[in-house]
Amino acid sequence: MRPTILILLSMTIGLLRFGSEGIAQTVKVGAVVPLTGRYAALGAQVRAGYEIGVEQTNAAGGVTVGGKKMPIELTILDDESDPTKTVARLETLATQGVVAYLGGAGSDLHAAAASIGDKNRIPYLGIAFALNSIHKQGLRYLFSPFPKSPDLAKETFVLLDGSIPTAQRPTKVALFLERTDWGKEMGSAWESYAKQNGYQIVASG
Repeated sequence: MRPTILILLSMTIGLLRFGSEGIAQTVKVGAVVPLTGRYAALGAQVRAGYEIGVEQTNAAGGVTVGGKKMPIELTILDDESDPTKTVARLETLATQGVVAYLGGAGSDLHAAAASIGDKNRIPYLGIAFALNSIHKQGLRYLFSPFPKSPDLAKETFVLLDGSIPTAQRPTKVALFLERTDWGKEMGSAWESYAKQNGYQIVASG
């Protein structure tokens, strides 16, 4: 997680805020993470990753800003796995002067949050974020190192073909999908790659 945070912060050095006492003494970063609700288990992993990354980065002296080492100051807020609260919490962090947003988990939460970075001109880093359609909307402040739906669908069949001998390989598959935009996107991608790889979709839902 640490290298990803460092890459993101290198993009935001020019966005550091100035207060009444002059240049900031820390690099303020905000994360909105689902710590409760349906994504809580995944959110707990995301939170741990961020905290470990910040701890290790600060132990090494922080990040370099204008030739000076500065520690990262991380604020984490819980959106309760509710996209409306995701947006509200991001707005709260903006008022606190963060220079970067670190996203939570769950493509529907990321989808709600993605445009807030552009609105507030604060880079948004979306991890655990596979929804591909959002990345086709021309958002300039959205960054995501996570594999997208087409990649996941393609690798599903690479895994099947590579791990099961041809003679034992099933030719029919069923899809169990989330009732979200990401679920629909994955369903479409899986159907496409299934056909290309000689599989028949016998059920989808």
